[in-house]
Amino acid sequence: KAPKDVRFLATEATACPSITKGAYIYDHGDTARITPLVKMHTLGHEFIPPPIHAGGLRYHGIAPTLSILNKEKKVETRAYNQVEV
Repeated sequence: KAPKDVRFLATEATACPSITKGAYIYDHGDTARITPLVKMHTLGHEFIPPPIHAGGLRYHGIAPTLSILNKEKKVETRAYNQVEV
C-alpha cells in the first residue's frame, strides 16, 4: 500500500499562544519554579494569561513532546479565539 499523507495540527487559544508565539527555551513548568527546567515553547513561567472560558487552556507552556515536533516541522500550529471554534 502507498503511504497516506498525514497532517498533524496543534491548536491553542489566542489568549495563551504558547506554541505559536512563545520561545522554544528551557523554562519551569510552574510559577513557583519548583519543577525542573524543561525545553518547551513557552510564554514564560511568570506569564499571567487573561481569563477565558477554557481555563485549562491557559498554561504558559506546551508539552515538550509537542514542542519538539513543532521544532522539527512535523506539526502545524494555529491559534484561535475562543469564540471562533
